Amino acid sequence: MTTQTPALLSTASAPERPEVSASDALLAAALSGDGHAFSQLVKPHLKLLYGIAHRACGDPTLAEDAVQETLVLAYRRLSKLTDASALRPFLAGIASRRARTLLRGARRRNAREMASAEPVRPARADEVLDASRLAARIRAAL
Repeated sequence: MTTQTPALLSTASAPERPEVSASDALLAAALSGDGHAFSQLVKPHLKLLYGIAHRACGDPTLAEDAVQETLVLAYRRLSKLTDASALRPFLAGIASRRARTLLRGARRRNAREMASAEPVRPARADEVLDASRLAARIRAAL
């Protein structure tokens, strides 16, 4: 029984190197602190991020704030990103969470403002009279 070496195996070929994509190069530059590279890396995703944030919170102003905070957090957490092809879901997850967090804060703030904005009823005449009598007794006791 004779064995034949397949033609593909017998040819001496150079070891294959994965090509470095432009996104990977931008990611590497951004990881080394290049803000311009980070800007170029995220710019194609800005509309998507705004759309995600707007859907999550329903408020255009909060959505813009969420996108801003997403970019800051993404820049800080960029070292956790190992592959530039995972950038889109990486950014989308951050945007969604930030928008929901900002929405919760806005709801809490609005609830506090509404609670503190409840009108205080004016004092009745008899309450004013009682308060002034009490004040007079306290002054006399001192």
